[in-house]
Amino acid sequence: MEQKQEVRRETKQVFPDDQVFLKDGKPCWFLPLANITLLEVAGGFTKVYFDEFSPSIPRAPQLLGSST
Repeated sequence: MEQKQEVRRETKQVFPDDQVFLKDGKPCWFLPLANITLLEVAGGFTKVYFDEFSPSIPRAPQLLGSST
């Protein structure tokens, strides 16, 4: 387990079992990346689709001109 975490830190890779925290106003979720089915970028927001939810998360201003 510790070796797996070290590889993740060194490579900066993410894996399906990594967890992410999402907040859309008051509702919030802590879920594995594997649960996310679609990311939709629209203007200053990214819509994250998982289960029956699709919260819109604001994008950082420095990312607005980037496709990554």
